[in-house]
Parts: sequence; C-alpha cells; structure tokens
Amino acid sequence: MIRIAEQAKQSPRNATPLGWDATHLCYPGVNTCLTISAIGKPHFGKTSKEGMLVGMHLGLFMGAGEEGGKGSEDSKMIDDAYLGLYLHMLGQHAWVRGGGAERLYIAGAVDVWRSSAAAQWRQVTATLDVWSTKMRAPVEIVRFDDDVCATVDVHVTRAGVRFTTVGTDTVVAQL
Repeated sequence: MIRIAEQAKQSPRNATPLGWDATHLCYPGVNTCLTISAIGKPHFGKTSKEGMLVGMHLGLFMGAGEEGGKGSEDSKMIDDAYLGLYLHMLGQHAWVRGGGAERLYIAGAVDVWRSSAAAQWRQVTATLDVWSTKMRAPVEIVRFDDDVCATVDVHVTRAGVRFTTVGTDTVVAQL
C-alpha cells in the first residue's frame, strides 16, 4: 500500500501528489480533495502480473499550511496550470506504470469541486473523458457524503473504492 498526500502536504510543498502500487492506494485526510486513480491493465505477455494502480491526490487549495490552519492565509485555490501539469503527469504514469487503465476513478469531495471550482472540475472530467476513450476504460465518479463524515481516507484497490474514518479501518462507504 502507498499513501498519497495532497500537494499542500508534499515535500517540497506543492510537488506532484502522485503515487503507484501493485495492490492498494490510500489517500489520507480527504475533505475538499479529489482523488484520481487509474487501475492498470495486465501487462501484455505477462498474464500473471497485473499493471500498477496509479493515483493522484488533488487538494482544492495550494500551500494549505499546517494542521490547525497555520500558514493557510497564504493558500489559494488550485490553478489551471498546476492542475494541467498534475493531470499530464498522472496520464503519463498511467500509461508507463499501468499499461493504460481498465477503470478510472474520481473519488472524494466531488460536490465541492463542482460548486466551488467548476472550471477545474470541467478540466478534470474533460481530461478523463479523453483518457477513457484512448484507454477504453470507463470513468466512475464516487462521492462521499460529508454529512456522514467530514474527512475520510480513500482506499482504492482492484475491487473498488472505499471511504474510511481517518486513520481507522471503519468503513463509511464502499463502491
């Protein structure tokens, strides 16, 4: 399992929030974030080895500071340039490490992005629509209900997506 933190929690801050693993991606502390996961295709000629799971944890805010809000006065919403770069990097890794994708998942605070970052939401969905066509992989959008739990960890495996209470294995929702 690999844990992929959002860009504001990367070191250095705002580095590409990207990771891959053969079996399990975990996106910790999702509240206003989107996660994008590509479930890799089996490698050609190697039927016993599956492609990697490749994912990205997109925070709605860049440079969001530390726990408790310290430093958050300098944060701003993710802009088109960073988002475009992050999506490009994810697409490249999905092809190289995953061999394309069998399925694509967008999971997280979907409603927040639709309402508060509509232009960026359109950029994400338009990009994944192109990938879906090229990779012949369906896109599944999975939202969590923040009335049930304000912040979740998102877990993605070949079996699907599940949301757990932060830092626990207590399942809040599962696809």
